[in-house]
Amino acid sequence: MIKTPEREKTMLFSRPMMGRAQPNAKFHEAVPPFRVNQLYFAVSRDNPALLQELNLAADQLIANRPYFVSHLYRLYYGQQGSAELRLSQKENDYLKAHPVISAVAIAREKPFAYTDENGQLQGVIRKLADRIEQDLGIKPHIITVQTRDDADAALADGSAQILLNPPATSAGQPHTA
Repeated sequence: MIKTPEREKTMLFSRPMMGRAQPNAKFHEAVPPFRVNQLYFAVSRDNPALLQELNLAADQLIANRPYFVSHLYRLYYGQQGSAELRLSQKENDYLKAHPVISAVAIAREKPFAYTDENGQLQGVIRKLADRIEQDLGIKPHIITVQTRDDADAALADGSAQILLNPPATSAGQPHTA
């Protein structure tokens, strides 16, 4: 989560430095890169005690297991920072048993998701579907709709299993820029 002035009105952010907390330290100023803590939290502004506990837990975790974050990175991204997706055996078995996954896309906003003159999905969401196919070895069957209500109906009746582009607007309401 990115710290912005708007979010600071309702949230508290953890400090980005490892090591013991100092109550008056200015932690969000320039920090040398070797001191950045990759365990970063944001909590409701009305719960500073929770943030203090999370910061302490992060300190203890890094102190006791200094390579913890590196271990997680290797586990999920590979040794050399590869973009290869790593799935569990259960996930792989599911994908082998379901080589076609039905997806619905709300195709009404260029350049994100729209249909071409042949009714085929284009845009960023098309590239996402292609990447899903490449990474997971499955074939997405894509249904294009124009409204959130139609997407919800496709999910409800089982004609689609996933929604590729959940809108940030309310159901039935078109996105307006």
